[in-house]
Amino acid sequence: MTKKEFKKLEKVCKTEWRKLVESGDDVKTTSLVKFFNYCPACDILHRVKIQLESKNCEFCPVIAWRKFSCMNKETGHYKKWYTAKSLEERKQLALQISKLKWEFLSVYGQIDISDLLED
Repeated sequence: MTKKEFKKLEKVCKTEWRKLVESGDDVKTTSLVKFFNYCPACDILHRVKIQLESKNCEFCPVIAWRKFSCMNKETGHYKKWYTAKSLEERKQLALQISKLKWEFLSVYGQIDISDLLED
């Protein structure tokens, strides 16, 4: 994967989360079906994990989720989002997720994502 391809996936992810901010839906859009866990970031991480035989989130493109998984009870925005009890809470969490910073790691250059970029 190149940095340009990485930026495309980052844009897809952030755009989809902004749609969830507007709608307040508790289900990700169907345009994310092709990604592992319906998430471009998870797809990148999953491909790296397979290649490096890694078991944790240290290679996640979302900086905040490298140390603490997106599923962490205290810091996991994603887990909080899908368990949110109210529409407003879900929208607020989706907004926070849409603003999380991504970072390209050199190991991403070793993975192929051409299947994700096909329309």
